[in-house]
Amino acid sequence: MVSLYDANLWVALAFAAHPHHAIASRHFKTRDSVQPAAFCRVTQQAFLRLASTPLIQRTYASQPITNATAWSKCQDLLALPQILWLDEPEGFEVLWHRIAATPTASPKVWMDAYLAAFAIRHDVITTNKYSRDPDKLCAWKCASNVECAAPREETMNGTTATQPAHFQSHLIRRNRATSL
Repeated sequence: MVSLYDANLWVALAFAAHPHHAIASRHFKTRDSVQPAAFCRVTQQAFLRLASTPLIQRTYASQPITNATAWSKCQDLLALPQILWLDEPEGFEVLWHRIAATPTASPKVWMDAYLAAFAIRHDVITTNKYSRDPDKLCAWKCASNVECAAPREETMNGTTATQPAHFQSHLIRRNRATSL
């Protein structure tokens, strides 16, 4: 399956001094042309912005990176067989709005909702921590009228989780409807 990497994973991969570089590198080594890592426009933009930020460069003991150099490195990445470019899918913006339209001011939800909608429409997984959450992904799929097929169990990092609460509410509603 395609893994839509978020900008944080691309940055961890690009900077050897990043505290998560080893983990990012191990995951990236599992990618190939059949199960690639993917960039989309916003993850590319965020990566370019972060990679060319002097504070990031100093933090991760990097030589200065100009915009031209960052662009060139990004193009080198995109040329690798285990990297895939994904354009915004059809009907994406409506879904993004449904997921992001919270009743509160939640600025960090914008990107999470974007990546979740993107992943749902492309039927890919994302490394964004909020979009990986089975409860949230199930809720987002339901909000978007996408088939909600949350797993009964999910194994992540060697731990098996029981059904997400949102998925359980589907079962309760379904059982009530069939018992009437």
